[in-house]
Amino acid sequence: MAWVVPASSTVISRELDATDYGNDVSGAIKDAKGKVYICGSLYLIGQVHRLLQVAQLEDTARKNVPRGPYNPALIEAWANKYLSKENTRRLTDSSIAKRFILPPPNVTGTLHIGHALTVAIQDAYVRFFKFQGEQVTWAPGMDHAGIATQTVVAKMLAKQGVDIRRLGADLDWDLEYFTLDEERSEAVIEAFGKLWQDGLVRRDVRMVNWSDRLQSVISDIEVDSLVVDTPKIIQGAEFGKIWTIAYQMVDRSGKICVQTTRPETVPGDRAIAVHPDDERYKDLIGKCVQHPLLSSVSLPIVADAMVDPLFGTGAVKLTPAHDANDYAASRRHAIELVTIFDKHGKFLPSCGLPDLVGHDRLESRSKVVEKLAAAGALITVQQHSLRLGVCSRTGAVIEPCLMPQWFIHMQPLADKVLQQDTIQMSIQTKREWLRWLENVQDWCVSRQLVWGHRVPLYRIVNTDGWFFARSFADAQKAANGKPIVQESDVLDTWFSSGILPLSAYGWPRDDTSPWRPLSFIESGPDILFFWLARMAMLCTHFTGFAPFKEILLHPLVRDSQGRKMSKSLGNVLDPLHIIDGCSLEELQAALAVGNLSAGEVSRASQDLARSYPQGIQADGADALRFALVDSTVQDSTLNLDIRSVKAARYVGGKLWNVLNFIEFHQQTQASSCVEPQNRSQIMDHWILQRLLNLQEDVHESFAKRTLHRATSSLRFFIVNDLCDTYLEFLKYDLKGLTSHEERCKVLATLRQIMVELSLLIKPFMPFLADSVTYRL
Repeated sequence: MAWVVPASSTVISRELDATDYGNDVSGAIKDAKGKVYICGSLYLIGQVHRLLQVAQLEDTARKNVPRGPYNPALIEAWANKYLSKENTRRLTDSSIAKRFILPPPNVTGTLHIGHALTVAIQDAYVRFFKFQGEQVTWAPGMDHAGIATQTVVAKMLAKQGVDIRRLGADLDWDLEYFTLDEERSEAVIEAFGKLWQDGLVRRDVRMVNWSDRLQSVISDIEVDSLVVDTPKIIQGAEFGKIWTIAYQMVDRSGKICVQTTRPETVPGDRAIAVHPDDERYKDLIGKCVQHPLLSSVSLPIVADAMVDPLFGTGAVKLTPAHDANDYAASRRHAIELVTIFDKHGKFLPSCGLPDLVGHDRLESRSKVVEKLAAAGALITVQQHSLRLGVCSRTGAVIEPCLMPQWFIHMQPLADKVLQQDTIQMSIQTKREWLRWLENVQDWCVSRQLVWGHRVPLYRIVNTDGWFFARSFADAQKAANGKPIVQESDVLDTWFSSGILPLSAYGWPRDDTSPWRPLSFIESGPDILFFWLARMAMLCTHFTGFAPFKEILLHPLVRDSQGRKMSKSLGNVLDPLHIIDGCSLEELQAALAVGNLSAGEVSRASQDLARSYPQGIQADGADALRFALVDSTVQDSTLNLDIRSVKAARYVGGKLWNVLNFIEFHQQTQASSCVEPQNRSQIMDHWILQRLLNLQEDVHESFAKRTLHRATSSLRFFIVNDLCDTYLEFLKYDLKGLTSHEERCKVLATLRQIMVELSLLIKPFMPFLADSVTYRL
């Protein structure tokens, strides 16, 4: 049918013959031959036309629904073609709708299994709540972290959206956000301004994590811990060893030995620390030792309780400008701070060794060791296991250093959350939650990057007085025409993510209606503090209420051997590789896209060859979703085995074969039996009771937030109760029946069960559930 909207009511009246339809007609629906079916106001015509389009689409979908052997790819292609439409929210009362946000993955262009797990869990809840008749909004979005230029944003955003859709997520795409879009940028400025006005933002010199490759400070969450068990070369330096160094007493009365895993920092040493109760060194406290490489420098021996007398020699060297603990100790004892590395990780003239100036600190480690040996200060070198902080984005070794940064005083914000104590969570999560909030530290929010939300602080040129303004124009007015400069640093990406419960739903633009929190937030335990706690602190400070009612945490995803997913190990799985399948050659080729060394690529390729010699079979999105949710029965970590996905596909195949069984024995399509009378057989009563038990289990698992119980119950019912037991009895009953009506009567209960099953399994296998519905 065609929807005709002429230029004016006069034209439409003339076309339709006003004597028959009247002069107030503004729209009409015609068929292909021009026959008018309905006419009236544009609103009425629009509504009817939309309903007719939906009906036509559903009819087309029903005619083209896949049949034959179970093929997830065909089912998903059919659903994406005929059923996948933008989710348009049609809420009768938005004030009572449940609110959710999809935790924003970084705009890196590729989703990982952790994202897929989050989507699978949240989508299951959203679909279940909708099935119960509740109104739900679920906002998708992307975070701007991990991207350096605007030119690739649109491409990556589009790819992320496509990938999430491939997982079957029932998201409200009209609510889609990007943490750097105009609305979110406005919210960031508003939030920062409130914190500034409340006196919670200040500038200070602190020890920070510096990435010389990024040329920026990075947050603790962006620092990975690399375990080095055996000696190995990293960035030109040998790690996995510990050096024992002797410091001669100034009065030549003896030596004191210390151990270090970073000999390149020795030029920056400015004190030796011992425990105040250590009898070995009590008489030395207050005395000085000679610097082993700098004849003009002597180091005081101080007593500090931070020293572990049982580790190593019981004495430690203090390099205040390049170690967080040493810096803290230096402030307690008024020890001189000497920065010996620049922002590029190269020695400065302040190191006191001219031949090292301008050379990379790590590549120069061996030179410093040689100097120590030549000075007779190197005592021993031993193998030593250690944890090395590296940048999660570049893999570069992190350098602790002192820099002026912007900090948010977090304790007052944490106190508000602790006082309210309204967020529901598990006992285990509560312990971690309290541990973080009760010991919260000031938050370094400035980053030395060119991409992000620029800190909205300004100062008049040649002055140090910083002030807040919402724009450069506002800052110029505040400065009364004097030349101004804006802070060049950008805000930590966790800041914009930390206000998403507000900004994703219109704050501060839509700040007139009462604040409504998210129903719950679902995420991994690794970002409990870095994202969830910060959201709670920031949003509670701005609104006076918690941003969400409940916290749900899923296990951290690891490989089948319990190892962390890492490209260098070759165990990172792209969800699309499981959905669409992937050859071994394609898996190995993907390793080349990244920052792995040739040796790491080689080792990872070998690991992939051992794990997936035939590549990965295409198992579809439904199987992946079901397997991920089913695997959350594991506690703190989820060891993903590809065989669990195949087991989930087996469940889907079983359900699909029941449909084939119905159609085969009806000798026609399953939908051709119209409401036949149920039989009254004992096995029918048994299976219906088992179905009732299943419904109770599924509903209870959602209520108690234990979705793995639902998938376990569904699997047992489909495989054991339905296919292995009830279907075998039906086969016996169907023997010898030739009448279509008789077969429909025997199959009536089975059809009823399949209708109910399609509803119960839809939160976990939406593509399969929709195809079952259309076939029935």
